[in-house]
Formats: sequence, structure tokens, C-alpha cells
Amino acid sequence: MKYLEPIFFDKLESMIDRENPVLTAAQTKDRENLTVQNGLETFESLMEKAGTAVATEIIQAFAKGKVLVLCGPGNNGGDGYVIARKLKEADFDVTVAFDLTAAPKLSSQAQLNKEKWTGPLVSLDQGDFESSVLIVDALFGTGLERPLSGIYLETVQKISKATAPCIAVDIPSGLHADSGEIMGSAAPAQLTVTFDSLKRGHLLLPGKSYCGNLKIAEIGFIDLSNLGGSFSYENTPALWRDALPVPKPTDHKYTRGHLTVIAGEEMTGAPRLAAEASRRIGAGVTTLLCPIKAKSLYQTTTLGVLVKPYTTHEDFAAAINQKTVHSLLIGPGLLPDAETRTLVEIALKTKKKIVLDAGALSCFQDHKERLRDLLHNACILLPHAGEFQRIFERYGSKIETALKASKETQACLLLKGADTVIATPDGTCYINTNAPPTLATAGTGDVLAGLVAGLAAQGCSPLISAAAAAWIHSEAAQLFGRGLIAEDLIEKIPLVLQAL
Repeated sequence: MKYLEPIFFDKLESMIDRENPVLTAAQTKDRENLTVQNGLETFESLMEKAGTAVATEIIQAFAKGKVLVLCGPGNNGGDGYVIARKLKEADFDVTVAFDLTAAPKLSSQAQLNKEKWTGPLVSLDQGDFESSVLIVDALFGTGLERPLSGIYLETVQKISKATAPCIAVDIPSGLHADSGEIMGSAAPAQLTVTFDSLKRGHLLLPGKSYCGNLKIAEIGFIDLSNLGGSFSYENTPALWRDALPVPKPTDHKYTRGHLTVIAGEEMTGAPRLAAEASRRIGAGVTTLLCPIKAKSLYQTTTLGVLVKPYTTHEDFAAAINQKTVHSLLIGPGLLPDAETRTLVEIALKTKKKIVLDAGALSCFQDHKERLRDLLHNACILLPHAGEFQRIFERYGSKIETALKASKETQACLLLKGADTVIATPDGTCYINTNAPPTLATAGTGDVLAGLVAGLAAQGCSPLISAAAAAWIHSEAAQLFGRGLIAEDLIEKIPLVLQAL
């Protein structure tokens, strides 16, 4: 499966300027209906534009040859007939395949465009997958709600086995548009062309891995401001770049933010990685607050980081309650035990900006309600899937789950993964899409925690801290490439910041 290409500096400007809303299937349908109701387009003109947009992408990217266009019974199939017609006009050798038994049940727009098709038309089971050099998947779009079966299931399985590249119309058939889940079966596309906005299933796993290169074709839908309600966004710099802290001539180290990282005695690498990352992202001062037994270890292995020991819980509380401390990070390298839970409770009572990760979350597995009682709107939670399941329940898709957990706790939630979701209690949701698989190595999560906490220390809101850190973290990994270990990320952060 193909991940997004690295974003090189000469291409970054378009990324900075682009805000990509991510809609549900219902929102997409409502937007289409509003477009027609307001007289901006007709259903027929929208389908003509959609099919033409896909055909144009194919004509520009592929040599002329034998193309098999697979059409379903609904409007996605209607798009397919338009694509076939446009490709035929461009001298491609096109055959359309559809389910003959579904002919009486075609949508009105699919029927209209089927009647305009004058080329070869065969049943789905007669489609030539072996000699076709290109397959167009126009079977089902965003409206699929039940698992594929019968001839459609067989056809999607044939696409998967075919050697020809597949172009998906709107979304690969068999993917649920809202959750990205596979509905019976799905076939990977080399290119997916969607219309006017992304859908959740394009960015959430496993759907993300099936979409290949994603293109958004503008076909004239009504502006989103007319839609009402809230929708998610792809996490791009356009959402937060202007809010990133920039050092001023009058700044000194404490005006640039003071982060205290709570460090433990055993897994000492994690807090050190987090501390270094926080400094690279711009925090003016980073302190490692550790048990007195670990003081000498941290002092001899960290440069540029203050080391402050504590002996009692009273010492600990006094250190983190200092006015000069702007944010706290607790969790990396800490054991999920009662002692960690006590430290977290003391930290949460300060009401300061606080990032909770790893052991600071898992230690509440048997005390979930206690954690919920202590959390507040200056908290940022960074669980991976396993840590999340110890504290929360799943509610539908990853987006729905993150939004509900964020609202319940009144905290910003960054639910990690290749499809990281960032959610806030007010319903805002960003989906991070540039994380490469090389991040699947020990310590990278600690670097991310340091980036989030470092931005929070500099005055960024929980949402901006989490969203910017997730993107910068992933981009640093993209820039390094294969062979990545956690320490390498820290060295690449300045390059990403300079590009931004």
C-alpha cells in the first residue's frame, strides 16, 4: 500500500494554504441536495462534471489502452457511464460491465447515462480483467451501508487479483465512507478521485490504505458554510501555522515557556527524549523532575535540561506549583502503578496545562471515574489504541470514539496511530495523514509527547499543540526516511520548522 509522498519544501506552500474538510456520507448527500435546491447545479450536471473529472485524471496519467469500467446500480455507477463516454471520446478502448439483474433498479441518473453509452456493454461476470490495462471502479460510492455480496463481492475480489491498476470513483467499493471499515471486501486503488471534499473513510484505517493517491475534484458543490453542523478536517498547516509561537527580540528563556517533565527511576530514556523534543520545538526551559535516587543519572546524561529532584509528594507538589512552570508532561517512562497515579492526581490538581501519556493513563485502568473527575480543559491526552481501551469505550468509528471521549472528559484527545485523530470537547476534529510506517519504533511516542507539551508551554491551545505536534512529528519522520529511530526525529524538527 502506498502512503502519502513526502512533502518537499518547494511544495509546502500549497499544503500550508489548503484546508481540507472531511465530511460524513450524510453531510455529502445533504451538500449535493442543497447545491441542486439552490439552483447552482442539477443532478445531471453534477454527474457529468464528476465523470469528466475522473476521465480527465485518467487521460492525463495513463496511456491509451483497454479500459474496463465497472458500474453499479446507483449514482456511482452513473458517474462510471460518464467516465466511459469521455474515455471513448479520447480514443480509449472502453468496455462497460454492470449487473444485468439490477437494470430495473438503476437510479434515474444512472439510467440516463447508461442510455447515453453507445460502446460495448457486458454483464459483470463477463468483464475482461486479464487483458484490460486499466480498471475503473464505479460500483459503489459513499452510500454503501451493508457488506458486499453476490456478484458485487465477486467483482471486487477480481479487482484485487487483477494486475491492472484500479481507479476508484469517490471511494473504493466496499469501504464504509464514515468509518473506513471494509464491508465484506474492498479492492485497493492506485488513484481515488473524490468530489469537492474528503470523506472520513478516505483517511481512517483500513480505508486509508485502499485509496492510493487521493485527488479532490471540484465540481461545483455549494459552499460548506451553507451546510450547518460541524465537520472534521485533514490536519494540515493551514489550520494552525499562524498560531505557532515565534521568538520575539525581547524574549528570554522563561518567556518562551517552561515545561516540567515528570521522570522516573527505571525507563529513563523516555523522559529524556520528550525533554529534548520540547526544547527543539521551542520551549525556553525544560526541567526533568525526578526521584532523588535518579538525580545523578539524569544530570550526567542530559545537556541543556534542568534536573530537579524530589523526595516526598510535598516536594513534588511544590516543584510543579511554581509560577514559572507553564506546562507539565507526565507519563513517558513511568510505570502504570499506584505511585504514578498519585503523582498524576497531584499534577492534575494544579489545573495547569498538562499532557498525559503512557503510564499516566494506564495507571487509571481500575480507577477510570477518578481520572474523569480530575481531568479539565487544559489537559491533553495522548493514548495509543491499547491505552485508550484501558480507560474508554469505543463508539463507532475512530472519529466518533475520540469525539465522545473528549467530550466526556472535557480534555483534548490525541488518539495515536497511522490515522491519528485529534478531538476537542467542542466537536472539533482533525485527522493526521502524513505519518509514515517508520514511526512504528520505540520512543517516537515520547518525542511526540515532548513536542505537544513544548508547544503548550509556549502558550499554544491544547488543540493547536496536539495538531501541530502530530504533523511536525510525522513530517520529520518523512524527511528522515528508512532506518528511523526516535532520536533521529529530534534532529529533523528544525528543518520542518524552517520550512513552515
